[in-house]
Amino acid sequence: MTTLGFGVIIIVKEWRILAALEAADGLIIFGLSTAYLMEFISELRTSQREYLDQHKKSLQRREHIKKQTKTRLDE
Repeated sequence: MTTLGFGVIIIVKEWRILAALEAADGLIIFGLSTAYLMEFISELRTSQREYLDQHKKSLQRREHIKKQTKTRLDE
């Protein structure tokens, strides 16, 4: 969709403007698809980072509780 068809096939004069518009549309669609993909990857990485931070805090809480329980049992 992003080419104008230069080469073996020659577009009839009445359809040349449509071919140019189709080529421009193809470039826009390619750009939008790339932007959408990059935004999706960014959101995915942010979600992963938040999940790992929550998991790390949960593990720290468990360790803290274990230490408190152990010190109370030792007393």
